[in-house]
Amino acid sequence: MCGGNNASGRSPNVDVQAEGLTGAGVDVEFFEVKGKGLKGYLGAVSELKKALKKNDFDVVHAHYGLSGIVASLAGAKPLVVTLMGSELYMNGSFRLAMKFFSRLVWNNIIVQSEKMKAVAGKNAIVLPNGVNIRQFRNVDRVKAKEITGFLSGKHVIWVSNPERQEKNYKLAKETVEFLNRKDVSLEVVKDVPHDDIPYYFSAADALLLTSKWEGSPIVVKEALASGLPVVSVDVGDVKELTAGVDGCYVTGSNAEQLAEALSKALSFEGRTYGIKNIEQLDTKIISKRLKDIYQKMTG
Repeated sequence: MCGGNNASGRSPNVDVQAEGLTGAGVDVEFFEVKGKGLKGYLGAVSELKKALKKNDFDVVHAHYGLSGIVASLAGAKPLVVTLMGSELYMNGSFRLAMKFFSRLVWNNIIVQSEKMKAVAGKNAIVLPNGVNIRQFRNVDRVKAKEITGFLSGKHVIWVSNPERQEKNYKLAKETVEFLNRKDVSLEVVKDVPHDDIPYYFSAADALLLTSKWEGSPIVVKEALASGLPVVSVDVGDVKELTAGVDGCYVTGSNAEQLAEALSKALSFEGRTYGIKNIEQLDTKIISKRLKDIYQKMTG
């Protein structure tokens, strides 16, 4: 169960996980919520109830917090809820609701990092979303530059929707402006089909991550699989993901520090060897672990 409001429908993270599960021998069906916001999601409760009555599912897996609330209200059992990070770190009543459901309602919760587990409670299982390493590591860079148009100068990719305030595009823009180099351009990668994403990681010269909060950002894992230098604020588990990787920098949340790190990343010769840090996060391995969680839930 997931939202279906992206430009391409479901979140690419959900599709990647579903593909991995299918490869592991799990039959997957989707229930997509088309409404937006709390009101839109709550409107899906009755639809989900009908779907659950018509089908005999072994497990209902909700992505992410709002879907988990809807699934609980619809009586979905057994239920596992994946949280990505924003649900637990946002301010206000929504965060309180997430803490309530995480600690008192949901018995099976998957979170992206140990930091998230500390907030979600003892029931949480740390299982970061995986990345299809094979899809990212073998892309021809010449072809990638032709497809993306990154033919001259230095290209820094920022992968998200600038309208998402928690992703902090303003800081990314300020960072490149502070760098003050005419040969460097900031490229927003948004609404790109996921099959085309590897070309952007291969053609670019650095990934810039400026989020206010994250769980275990998939874009960093994709960058590491591609050998792309990473410059990031200290958020989620980025420091752990990039530990010991030459060409990757985790720094403070201000434009001057990020620009200094970005300058170093753009001067890095060749591609990084970040793939060594994420081999255990390949989708095949993560899918097997997720399947094991399902089997324990169903007894």
